[in-house]
Amino acid sequence: MSERRNILIVDSDVAFSTLLQDYLERFTSYSIVCLRQGPAAVRAAATREFDLAIIDLGLYDEDGVDIARQLRQLQPDIRLILVPLEDGLLPPDAAGLDVQGVLSKPFFLPDLPGRLAEVLALPVKSLPLRSDNLPQPREQLALDANSIEVSRTIGMLSMELNADAVLLTADDRSVAHVGRLSDDEAGTLAHAVADGWRTSVHVAEILGREMLKFEQSLDGGEYLLYSLAIHGNLILSAAVPPNMPLGIIRHRAKKTAKALTSLLVKEMYD
Repeated sequence: MSERRNILIVDSDVAFSTLLQDYLERFTSYSIVCLRQGPAAVRAAATREFDLAIIDLGLYDEDGVDIARQLRQLQPDIRLILVPLEDGLLPPDAAGLDVQGVLSKPFFLPDLPGRLAEVLALPVKSLPLRSDNLPQPREQLALDANSIEVSRTIGMLSMELNADAVLLTADDRSVAHVGRLSDDEAGTLAHAVADGWRTSVHVAEILGREMLKFEQSLDGGEYLLYSLAIHGNLILSAAVPPNMPLGIIRHRAKKTAKALTSLLVKEMYD
């Protein structure tokens, strides 16, 4: 028999947190503790081990990011899911946290058990970065030094978009990927992304122009594959549900691409 997992919910919204607790207790085997105040959550974590904490950043009495940070200090192995205030985006002061997931309101309640199971399966230094076949463009890619932050960053995008996969590719290679797809499936997507990138380069050459940016969306039937060049041939892609609004996908992917650029690309003239 598998070990029962302990979940802490920290949310000042009584109606929402009660609904969350009742649903999880009904449809999962998790042990749920639901608290309305940040200090109470910190006190609980000081006396009881939790596998996962779901923290609403709109707490009435405390800063939700600070509560998450205190929980991480008390229990370094706890997994964190943050519920942002609006637009599905975390505030800048959450950047230093090792966040395993983002839960944006509103969301489809029946999807929640599966998402929690995915997060609980992750190590705290989450979402392993594949290190084989690393790309070597002119600029130095600081993948090894920033692997934890890279993993956290693309993992957060996967959670925000409920993506089947989020991957970084260079040429035909998958540099790193997270999500529900196997390595072989992610490799197939990497080839599709590379084909699209090469086609765009070729079209630009025919037109006598330089391709300044690469962005495309492909309808795969069961998913939409959105791709965005981060730098050179390093491309961020996400396989998302086909009903996801393209504007939301573009906004969050571009925010992630900007974060990855600052992590990975060191210009030759620095």
